[in-house]
Amino acid sequence: MKRASPEQDLADAEERIASGQRRIAGQRQVIAELERSRHPTDHAKYLLSGLELLQAAHRDARNRLLGKADLPVLDESKVAKKGVKGLTEAELLPTNRICGSGKGQ
Repeated sequence: MKRASPEQDLADAEERIASGQRRIAGQRQVIAELERSRHPTDHAKYLLSGLELLQAAHRDARNRLLGKADLPVLDESKVAKKGVKGLTEAELLPTNRICGSGKGQ
């Protein structure tokens, strides 16, 4: 089986982050609606916590990839709106590189 390129691995990681952002936003809307209608929010908040933990894991994985490949960091808000494949070269943030130190943002 052919191994994906570092760029493709990064694109996949960015897509997972963008998808997670959308899920988190949706869950926050669910919580707000439950609060407005005076329904219990414990379970919805518990699910939100899980989504946020998963999002942190996705970011850590992305940052490990960046540390290995010294690839540019993408603007997460643009990725969430357009998807990685919809971004242009100019929309990359070359000043936010993570060098080979392996440290995250």
